[in-house]
Amino acid sequence: MIHVFQYGLNYPIPRGWPTPEVGQGPYAVESWDDAGERRKWRGVYIVLHELARQEHPVVEFRLDANGLNTALNCRMFERPCQEYDDFGALLGRRGFRYLELSLLADAEDE
Repeated sequence: MIHVFQYGLNYPIPRGWPTPEVGQGPYAVESWDDAGERRKWRGVYIVLHELARQEHPVVEFRLDANGLNTALNCRMFERPCQEYDDFGALLGRRGFRYLELSLLADAEDE
């Protein structure tokens, strides 16, 4: 359907990750232990889990917010959990050579 829109038409794109509304202050990053908070990044932890448990040729991992005012919850690394272990397993694979993460840490200066 989008291909039939006139050239240059701007339309809203739903956000896949949490982000503050326009004009609001910093986004308070909740604890990764909260199941509701973790669900916001469901795609990330599914991908990490699959990359950690299966054989694959992946040697680079990049989570890029691509200029959006959002990123991965930085509190995922506070204490050991399944996602933390999967992330470590991915980084520990033979041949792994590149990592780039965009981390959401807006209100973490408090």
